[in-house]
Amino acid sequence: MNLAIHGSHAAYDNMMFKEALKTGYYNLQNARDAYRAACGPHGMHKDLGAAMYMQERIEALRRDIDKHGKAKVKKGQQAPPAAKVVHADLFVSDRFTGWRERVFINLSQLYSQQTRGFPADVSQQMMGRESP
Repeated sequence: MNLAIHGSHAAYDNMMFKEALKTGYYNLQNARDAYRAACGPHGMHKDLGAAMYMQERIEALRRDIDKHGKAKVKKGQQAPPAAKVVHADLFVSDRFTGWRERVFINLSQLYSQQTRGFPADVSQQMMGRESP
């Protein structure tokens, strides 16, 4: 991972943006996947998992912005200029509240330490549960 980070930094310094994308995104993603596979059933370190979650959310936000900015154009017409997104608010919380909290409480009660997973009918059990 450090090699990908240093390679990306060097590429940005040299204004080689295509190389920076390759080393900063694809090589890091490959390193993450290798790390995930090496961790096996024990899972990744929680801080690294949180950082990867944030990265995935940022990428999803960028895809949504790109999709929103592209208007469908009929043949022979010009596309109107897309509104440029210049600001986005991203909120991060250290705990879930409301319905999300109730879902995770119920899921934690259904989780089995012996099988390291959920029952096959977890969806049906979740639908039938009352809020704690």
